[in-house]
Amino acid sequence: MGTICLLISLFTPAALAKAEGIDIRASMPSESEVSLWVSPRLRLWLGVVGAGVAAGLAWLGWKITRRSQQVTVAALYVYPIKGCRGHSLAKAKVTKIYMIVDEKNEFVSQRLLPRMALIHPDLPTESGITLRAAADAAQPLTVPVELKSTPKNVKVWDDWVPAVDQGDAAAQWLCTVLQTPKLRLVRIAETAQRVTDPKYGAGETAFSDGFPVLVSSTASIRQISRKVLRDGGPQVGIDRFRPNIHVDGCRPFEEDEMRALVYSLGARTLRLPLVKPCSRCTVPGVDQQTGERNRQTGGVLTETMRSLRTAEVLLPAAVLHKEFFSEPRRKQDVYFGQNALVELSGAQHFEITVGDIAADLCDERSLMAMLALAKENPEDCYQGTAPNADWGLSLIEGYGLRSGRRACTKFTEALFRTKRQELGLDPKDRPYSGNRPAGWCLGQS
Repeated sequence: MGTICLLISLFTPAALAKAEGIDIRASMPSESEVSLWVSPRLRLWLGVVGAGVAAGLAWLGWKITRRSQQVTVAALYVYPIKGCRGHSLAKAKVTKIYMIVDEKNEFVSQRLLPRMALIHPDLPTESGITLRAAADAAQPLTVPVELKSTPKNVKVWDDWVPAVDQGDAAAQWLCTVLQTPKLRLVRIAETAQRVTDPKYGAGETAFSDGFPVLVSSTASIRQISRKVLRDGGPQVGIDRFRPNIHVDGCRPFEEDEMRALVYSLGARTLRLPLVKPCSRCTVPGVDQQTGERNRQTGGVLTETMRSLRTAEVLLPAAVLHKEFFSEPRRKQDVYFGQNALVELSGAQHFEITVGDIAADLCDERSLMAMLALAKENPEDCYQGTAPNADWGLSLIEGYGLRSGRRACTKFTEALFRTKRQELGLDPKDRPYSGNRPAGWCLGQS
């Protein structure tokens, strides 16, 4: 408020006249005339200043409301053992290949055993993995890889997955550190194939809860952390939320409405469809340094998440996931981050790197990369119902390219140049002509 008052005082006629070296008393009329009269020159100055202020406010409004144009990979995390501490890497390809199970061969996590936060294993190698514990809870233990034993089925939520037990020494080490009996360390079998829920698209994963990748953003975690601190809670870091890909450059929770993140390297393209909001349990309430969960370490965070991120709270503003949030059973569930699938084009593997930037709409090479993906996935069409649905915008957003109509038009024009003849379209037909039927797909006439 003080800044606004200062600006107003600087733009009064007296202040402007003083800046021009004018004696405003000589410029003012007699008392019998209107007291707010100013000279034409001062009116000109006021007009210029007003126009400048208006332009500044317009720019500020655009800055605040615009969608992000550049989303960058800020950090990458991998978790060799499900539920234990992870590693921050500059490049990443590995996934969860080890898991701890109980006597029923069902997975355990920090939900049940918060002390799992104290286990910080080394990155696995072809020869095995080294287990380490924080706070000198136990001496490090190197566990040679065991793949020759007969696989047994272990349970991850509703899925039974073949895995190989890694021996008694690893089991004893885990029982000692976690102060819980009858635990075993298993490694996913080479023959294992665990598919993701087909309702959200085709994909595979290993021991993760349900999807191969979890995406979060700097702005979202920062906003939650500030709210927790204001309410008397602890400093909340990214380790509480256990993402795999952490991005920067977007506004708080903008990832909620992103359809995908797309990264290209030459002819190779990695597309990460953000298919399902990630539901949250009690794990974010665990202090990852001490392995403790109580009112002081997680109570305020839990309350903050429930006040800001339940399906009931998110539903009114939701667009992509409105149907998902409207399911009555999800009403009080808390959501943070986005679960993603992995789609590759032009290669069997793609190494993602910190600093990678999501495809830019204004980059012609990125447009062509997206077109290549679209050709491989003709079923990815607009699912709207209106006869004049803007299929072009939906297609673009479907491949992770979020921007205004101008940039979107550039892509659809490029698409039309390559597909118009193949589809037998009239040369005068335009992407936004309004006569495109709902559900029209690239690759289908």
